[in-house]
Amino acid sequence: RQHEPVRRDLAVKILIDPAPSANVAARFARERALVARLRHPGIVPLIDAGEAGPPGAAVPWFAMPLVDGESVDRWCDRHGASRAVRLRVIELAARAVAAAHALGIVHRDLKPGNILVAGTPDDPQVHVIDFGVAKLLDPEFETGDALSTRVGGIVGTPEYMSPEQANLDAARVGP
Repeated sequence: RQHEPVRRDLAVKILIDPAPSANVAARFARERALVARLRHPGIVPLIDAGEAGPPGAAVPWFAMPLVDGESVDRWCDRHGASRAVRLRVIELAARAVAAAHALGIVHRDLKPGNILVAGTPDDPQVHVIDFGVAKLLDPEFETGDALSTRVGGIVGTPEYMSPEQANLDAARVGP
């Protein structure tokens, strides 16, 4: 909860590993930068970012508005969402993902827990979150080996991966 200069509830993502590898630290820094670039009502925006703690042991973080929602599957089940409502929710999520694709960003971990829904079946509010393993299609923004996908490295949740990801064919992963 932020108290000053304004009062509001926030979601704060921190890198809790006390000694993260260069790859983990680089991915976290890149996620912060990516989220700062994304502007769409269906993507939770970055509000602030920084580091907390003493020099040499500072913990990086970033803050976003707190979404008072739940995973898309739980929300649909709890509301007894009709097929039409479920399709509307997926359409809203797809529009958010398309906005990221327009900026050359492929999420790579779309799963129910990364699509939050708030509101009512008459007015669902859909928010795509967690761009921590996103792939950047524009090589200008891939600034080093630590940020690119390693050959043979699985990134994402296996149950929800595209065939290209599951087959470790990173070059074919795209919108």
